[in-house]
Amino acid sequence: MKTTLRLRFFKALIIMVLGLFFNGAWGQAILPINRTIWNSTPAGWTDNAGGSYLTNFACSGNNGGRFDTTGDTYVVNLDSAPDKLSFEFKSNNTNSTSVVLVQESATGVANSYTTIVSLTGNSQIGTACSTKGPYQLANSTRFVKISFTKGSSNGTIDDFIITKGIVTSTTWNGTAWSNGTPTVSLDAIIAGNYSTGTASPQGPFTAKSLTVNSGIFTVASATSVTVENAIVNNADSNNFIVENNANLIQNTAATNTGAIKVKRTSNPLYRFDYTLWSSPVVGQNLKAFSSATLSNRFYTYNTATGANGDYVAVFPTQSEGTYSFEAGKGYLIRTPDSHPAYVEGNLGTAINAEFTGTPYNQNVNVALSAVNTGFNLVGNPYPSAISISQLFTLNSNAIDGTIWFWRKRNGASGSGYATSTGMGVTSAQPEAAALNPNGVIGAGQGFFVKVKSAPTQTTLNFDNTLRSSVTGGSFFRNSNASSDEVERHRIWLNLSNGSEVIGQTLLGYMTGATAGVDYGIEGKYFNDSPIAFTSYLENQEFAIQGRSLPFTTEDVVPMSFKTDVAGNYSITLDHVDGLFAGSQDIFLKDNFTGQIHNIKASGYSFATEAGVFNNRFEIAYRSLLGVDVPTIAANNIVVYKQNGNLVINSGAYIMNKIELYDISGRLVYSRNNVDAASAVISNLAIANQVLVVKITTAENGTANKKIVY
Repeated sequence: MKTTLRLRFFKALIIMVLGLFFNGAWGQAILPINRTIWNSTPAGWTDNAGGSYLTNFACSGNNGGRFDTTGDTYVVNLDSAPDKLSFEFKSNNTNSTSVVLVQESATGVANSYTTIVSLTGNSQIGTACSTKGPYQLANSTRFVKISFTKGSSNGTIDDFIITKGIVTSTTWNGTAWSNGTPTVSLDAIIAGNYSTGTASPQGPFTAKSLTVNSGIFTVASATSVTVENAIVNNADSNNFIVENNANLIQNTAATNTGAIKVKRTSNPLYRFDYTLWSSPVVGQNLKAFSSATLSNRFYTYNTATGANGDYVAVFPTQSEGTYSFEAGKGYLIRTPDSHPAYVEGNLGTAINAEFTGTPYNQNVNVALSAVNTGFNLVGNPYPSAISISQLFTLNSNAIDGTIWFWRKRNGASGSGYATSTGMGVTSAQPEAAALNPNGVIGAGQGFFVKVKSAPTQTTLNFDNTLRSSVTGGSFFRNSNASSDEVERHRIWLNLSNGSEVIGQTLLGYMTGATAGVDYGIEGKYFNDSPIAFTSYLENQEFAIQGRSLPFTTEDVVPMSFKTDVAGNYSITLDHVDGLFAGSQDIFLKDNFTGQIHNIKASGYSFATEAGVFNNRFEIAYRSLLGVDVPTIAANNIVVYKQNGNLVINSGAYIMNKIELYDISGRLVYSRNNVDAASAVISNLAIANQVLVVKITTAENGTANKKIVY
């Protein structure tokens, strides 16, 4: 009895020592494993394979692990997360009933194993040594089991290798991830249909790299996928889709492989309308992008022509068949002639565009021209949104802190551009200006920048630090409001000519603004229209002006107005936010008439001659600057010719009598009981001479105005 106990003790001691020798610990196999010599059962292994380790069954010249009975198994208990498994196997005389089954489990409990691979018969097992795998193991795996079903002969396993370490990849098979959701240290491999807009286990993710082998991979609208390194599409471009307002982001300048599709939806457009585009992929042919657009309606911007530069046709200077979008460059493209025409009251129809090519991921540096006023047409080169504030930071030595987007309906009056800064966005197209800014430029969007005075950087630089996961918003309706924590109180004012809004300006009080011109806050007027209502600061016109906090009712903001068409105009409040959404009044002061008008209560209408009036209007916040209507003066009278008629407007004053005198003082026309603030005089038998227009009002006396008729 004692002898038996001693033998058992020494046998256990020998097994323990061998286990320590082979694996470094008792009870678990320490990773990595490279099992090439099978002369014992190492620690962490369970052997139900008959205990035979015979050289003549081995594959590599050493002893191999022998399976000689159906039901023989090896089970290895792992000490940490595995990566991949491979092994060599052969059978002396395999037939169709032989099976090698490889399974994994997190617990080792019966019925908890899932199959990694099942090898059956001569074609999969073979009578010569062949390597099986490597097979990806789950990060949670702690038990690997190899079982054998015997056909007509024994089997041998050799060179059993499990790679140590955290799993490096996870594969989506259409139903589940092989090793859990991708992470920043885990490569994502797509082998089945997947959408980031579908509930878990699908959905947005971040991955070390992304490879699409099969299935359709979709980055859904309003979602983002972030990839640290390269993107590889081994399938067709139709298998990799980035939907409108979705973001495909990369953090390093890795080289991508394979074409994808990036979809973009424009703002509502009509026939003959234009949009600024920029390609987020390499190799997108320009003409093929909008094949139904007439060839002479594709434009780039030449900074050397006109006062600001001008659009020039791409074709036929370039070849339609070979010319592709250039990286970081913007293009003005008209809608196809088949697009629905403008109908007043109709919203318009969006363009559903597609870009096909390898996604841009490299740094893009676009040469800037300072010729003329220095406006340059550029574009977002990435299949994701980019941050405007980050673009300003990266290029503060190259450009002014303003972005301009094309907004104009073809044929509409006023400026063709929406202006965007850190204060917000302003545009004469109401739906553009009323949007909540989201601080980004979307994929596929073209836009203008302006070279700053005395730049020390001659290129506009794009890199991956600009890329943003912000989604939503229309194609051009953006601003760089990058943080909800920035305090803003804003006023949007519209200029109308009676039939349509032709201009808009934005005033605001915000964190970081001063009384001067602030980089990234003030936005200059693009100056592409001779009719404009802007703020006036440091002898310049601004579509956007920022004022310092805290707000005070003592503040007064000078405004500029200009027009090349005499007539009647109105200034109205479009919308407000912040403290102006409360009880704070906003007054428009007309320095020509002396009137103070509460523009929150109603719009202000006025008449004007053609000209530039940099000191006519002011925005104020206290009514005590003047409430009495002053005596009528020459500045209160507007007189101009229109369609052969003489138009007279006295603003807020009701005219009782109108008299016209020639230069000699002779009365040539008179009308009594006018009882109106405006009048039209037709069929005057007078030409090419100076007239003096005399207005008489009941309350305020008379005033005179000269005009050449």
